[in-house]
Amino acid sequence: MQIPIHGAMFLSEAGRMGCNASTALACLAIDTKSPDILVMPGEMSLGEVCSIGLWPQPEYTPLLHSQSRAALFTPSFIESVPNWAPIMDFVAADLKSSKHRGVKQRQRIFTTAGRQPFGAVSELRYGHEAILGYQFEDETLGSLIGLWTLPDLLGRGLHLLLSFPSHTALIPFDENASIIDAEFDETNCALDLGSETMAAAVLPDGDIAQITSQRICIHSPNSKFTSHDPLKECGSNERIVAAAICPDRCLLVTAVREYAETNLRLHQLLHEDGRTQAIEIGNPRILPTDPTCLAIVEICQLLYAVVATTAGTLHFFRLSLGAGAEPVCEHHISGTKVTTASNVCESVVVLTSNEKDEQLLVCGLRNGQIYTMELVSLQLEDRKPTQFAVGKTDAIDVGLATVKIIPSTETAISAFAICGSAFCYLDFRAGHVTGLCISSIWITERSNLDFSQGPISVMCQVPLKARGPPCAMAGLIFCISGNDCLIAQLDDDPKAVPRRLNLEGTPNRLVYSEQLQTLIAASIQTDVKPITTSTPRQRPMERRVVRGLIEFLPTHGQDPMETFLLYPGEKVYALAEWTYTNEQRKRYWQLVLGTGLAQTDGSQKGRLTFLQRRVDEQGRASLKIGKYLSFPTPVYAIAAYEATGLILTYSNYVSMFRFSVEERKWVVVTKFALESPGIHITTAPPLVHVTTAADSVITLHFTELPDDESFSGSFKPVAMEGGAREGAHHLELHLSGAPPTSLTTPATSDYTLLLASDKRSSLIGLHQRAHLTPSNRPHANSAPLLFEAALPRSITRLRHAEVRPPWKQTNVPGVLDANILGSAADGSLFQFSILAAPLWRLLRFVQNLCRRDAVVCPHSALAHSSEPLYARDVDPDALVARA
Repeated sequence: MQIPIHGAMFLSEAGRMGCNASTALACLAIDTKSPDILVMPGEMSLGEVCSIGLWPQPEYTPLLHSQSRAALFTPSFIESVPNWAPIMDFVAADLKSSKHRGVKQRQRIFTTAGRQPFGAVSELRYGHEAILGYQFEDETLGSLIGLWTLPDLLGRGLHLLLSFPSHTALIPFDENASIIDAEFDETNCALDLGSETMAAAVLPDGDIAQITSQRICIHSPNSKFTSHDPLKECGSNERIVAAAICPDRCLLVTAVREYAETNLRLHQLLHEDGRTQAIEIGNPRILPTDPTCLAIVEICQLLYAVVATTAGTLHFFRLSLGAGAEPVCEHHISGTKVTTASNVCESVVVLTSNEKDEQLLVCGLRNGQIYTMELVSLQLEDRKPTQFAVGKTDAIDVGLATVKIIPSTETAISAFAICGSAFCYLDFRAGHVTGLCISSIWITERSNLDFSQGPISVMCQVPLKARGPPCAMAGLIFCISGNDCLIAQLDDDPKAVPRRLNLEGTPNRLVYSEQLQTLIAASIQTDVKPITTSTPRQRPMERRVVRGLIEFLPTHGQDPMETFLLYPGEKVYALAEWTYTNEQRKRYWQLVLGTGLAQTDGSQKGRLTFLQRRVDEQGRASLKIGKYLSFPTPVYAIAAYEATGLILTYSNYVSMFRFSVEERKWVVVTKFALESPGIHITTAPPLVHVTTAADSVITLHFTELPDDESFSGSFKPVAMEGGAREGAHHLELHLSGAPPTSLTTPATSDYTLLLASDKRSSLIGLHQRAHLTPSNRPHANSAPLLFEAALPRSITRLRHAEVRPPWKQTNVPGVLDANILGSAADGSLFQFSILAAPLWRLLRFVQNLCRRDAVVCPHSALAHSSEPLYARDVDPDALVARA
């Protein structure tokens, strides 16, 4: 928009953004020579950051002068702004592992997000984002066992050294992280490409040192004369089984197996008369068992060789140019797993903190754990070089496969860990204050927001300060996932990294089918269609068509597998699965929809629709309506009851249906009139919990009457809150331990807690008495209110899910349940913990102490109070701690 001082106002289109525009908009100017940066957060969609204009050009570019003004000032995409609001529904998917069937896996959070045309299902993740820049596929990468990056001393690219069980390969890359399409010249290379590579590094003079299973080789890219003779070659009965290189000191350590004996050897590389020699220092050291890992680390300013053996022991050898490798000490790994064989170490890295130079030895074990050892510095009385002692040790669960630790080339405070599907970043910058911080790494692709990374088998990082000319790819990470090589740029700080599965409409309901291993989303799709009439019109007429849409989505991020359109004007309010197994153990699966169908007079009628999924001989799946039931008002909630039952709510009724196998139809069993419409149902036979629109939560007891001719039964209320409350959702929790002593009920080992939220931002806990029946129900059917918490937002969904990664699993005494999740419509996600009485009373006592301190709480009314403070001066309603 151009507004001159005198004259008319001119409007021009700056460009089209890939998001919904809103009033939130910012235009940032870096300087007069740089383009304008446009930031648009987006309304119910992803936001965008783009540039309008040209970046400063180093020299004259004819291509720029040949483009039009409109082309030059077209918005250029920079990055997207994450936004997963609004959350109308979310699920915690318990994805099954094809490799470890029956093993409990970490659950993943999927939410509804956005509105048409940017509706999606978002997977909420947190960690370090690695933006994918380039990838390629090769069928041989699946057998890769080692990966190193070597700088290109003649340019700004690099060479990728790949180690396979039987050979080694080199792949050249240019400065744009693209493979150079040219055959590698092996005639001018002194590297051993016919054997497996154990270690490789670049020396200070630019030479490349390589240790294979048979040889020690040196390649000199700067030298005109390249010798193909190896520095050292194993004998006919010898084989190198492990190796490590310290490029700064030009030291090589190898573990050589000769017959049944394995010994440790130290070599120093010396450059004399234009040639490099490998001089063996000291005597070989015999290892007690076969090595599984060999690394050179710096501990307390001294070099050590750390050798891990199959006996689950770490052997430390001090490296010196005089005595060679001297044994110092050994440490037996004591992990939390029972078997000793599983405590075998496969990789070792030493991390150093930023300030106090605290050191931590990090080991990757075969049993899926990270084993850490604090290294304590010891100063001798005669002021000799410092030594170390082993301090506190710890074992951290990561996964089920072998953990591989890869050191970071940027700093000594961090490293990488890969273990099956887990790809982690290890951070020790704060030392013992926070300990070893572990966070996930998520690889994303800007052009493909539903990109899902597979398990990483091998990875490496390009050194930030490479020897030779500056490398344009410094800091990038190379990851091998299956037959794919992924090249990505890693962010420094962790953040939310959502993944989006695009939908055709605006999603409002979401379920996860464990049987189909798919997500099922119900959306509202709006189309604009022309109105065709026999009378000619000067202006074409259009009408808006709103209908429900069912989409089946795979969890790995592909296009929807199946879609099903409902009738025009039909909206999905409830979504549930129903399965039935007959006497022949044949299982039938159906998707049950509770919908509302708009009428011409503005009212709505309801339908209960059963969708069947069938697969033809070619493997193509399709959806079709099996049965449907009609109701006078929309169906707002559905829940399965035992094997053949369904419970639903419509109008002010809760109705029970049973499936008659003989007649193959649904039969009405009974219904119960509520004071207000029911909006959410859960079942725990014979109890049924119903959240109502204006009367909080009510618990019904279903009693099936003996009748041979037809299904019959009745609902009886047995518990309710007793007050009016605009309910939103509820969750049934089974807690261990005795219920609160303030209740008059007898103490039991386990009890049930009903967690309920309302539309006024409150969260309450109702005690569900044991063995509730119509005959022994409490007075006035009241459910004891244990607590009520005031929250900043109204919780619309409550789920019980174990979404924490294995390394963050904590067992804190006094925490009864820490796996409760709640969502709000604005996109907020909450985690709740239920605390036992002794713990929350202690926390309340600490809170009271803080409120009486004028420094901690200067604005508190109790800061200058002289009244005594008692430990039991607490609020009994503060039972919930929000995290």
